[in-house]
Amino acid sequence: MVQHGRRDREAKSLGGLEVDHQLELGRLLDGQVSGLGAFQDLSTNRAICWLAGVRVREVMAEVSMKRALAILGSAIFLVIAPGTLAGYGPWAICRWRMAPPFFGFFPIRMVGVLLIAAGLPVLLDSFARFAIQGLGTPAPVAPPQRLVVTGLYRYVRNPIYVAVVSLIFGQGLFFSSVGVLEYGLAVWLGFFAWVPIFEEPTLRGKFGKDYEDYCARVPRWIPRLRR
Repeated sequence: MVQHGRRDREAKSLGGLEVDHQLELGRLLDGQVSGLGAFQDLSTNRAICWLAGVRVREVMAEVSMKRALAILGSAIFLVIAPGTLAGYGPWAICRWRMAPPFFGFFPIRMVGVLLIAAGLPVLLDSFARFAIQGLGTPAPVAPPQRLVVTGLYRYVRNPIYVAVVSLIFGQGLFFSSVGVLEYGLAVWLGFFAWVPIFEEPTLRGKFGKDYEDYCARVPRWIPRLRR
């Protein structure tokens, strides 16, 4: 009974691993089962369960460490890059001082509020997915180890860039600042050039066919709400 209980617990731990870690564990066990001479006093099944349990804990600890570092790195990059582009940039231009609405039409200001309200959660969710699921950051120096295709990435390939531009244009409309709107256009043009020239070739080289298939399904800039 104790033996079966232990085996069940190890099986549950193994089942909690992601598929790629299960495959890694299987390869390791294939190489270790032949060296089970130290377990002559145990059944082969018990020996395999023991090895599996040890490796499960090692892999889970390694993944937890990578995820923690990815979260920290993403948080730092969030402040440095989007924080500068979508926060400091508009502030430096208009000091967040509210001018009269464009054309004296107050609803334009409300459009800015909607753009800001839409862009902020998109930005935070996308950064979180890079860290938690991709085990990396949006920064080129610490890219994700896995291709992230869930959440808003199911509808548009670059939700972070879309969110940053939305935040900038939203502030331009809210504060009625032509300078911020011009700045937002310049940032968007920069993203428009950066993605196909550098980012997409890099991802294509790293993830190969998986990324090619993803590009074929999901548009680059304009979200596709129907799948």
